[in-house]
Amino acid sequence: MWEDIIRNLSVNGRSTYDFQIFRHGPRHLVGLYDEINSFVSFVKDAAERGSSSEMAFVLVDEPGNGKTFFVEYLFRCYREFLSQAANRRYGGISEIESQTFEDPMVMALNLHEDRVASLQALQSEYGYDDAQISKLLSNARPLAA
Repeated sequence: MWEDIIRNLSVNGRSTYDFQIFRHGPRHLVGLYDEINSFVSFVKDAAERGSSSEMAFVLVDEPGNGKTFFVEYLFRCYREFLSQAANRRYGGISEIESQTFEDPMVMALNLHEDRVASLQALQSEYGYDDAQISKLLSNARPLAA
């Protein structure tokens, strides 16, 4: 089972782990083995209330090396995970006030449990046309990017 999720391989003569969740889909991460391993260790330590729980994870590299893509991919995977019924933690919430007061368009893209349903609602319920939806999507960025 684990060989389908985590593979042990050799990169530049060193043994490392390759987490398969980052290798799925038509647009997936390529390389970044050290960065992904560092990130997984960071999250694991933070989840276990280790020293990472009070730190930040910072990606520093040359432009175009995939930092923003990594963050966007990670958020997309997390959103897909949370949209599964078995992974929902909160139920029966009918109204919630934003604690971050982010861009209202980010909220609009998250009206429903998946992006497609949110876009359909923007068109059918709020009258957005295809050009407006395209412009909205071209400007959308995760908050951490």
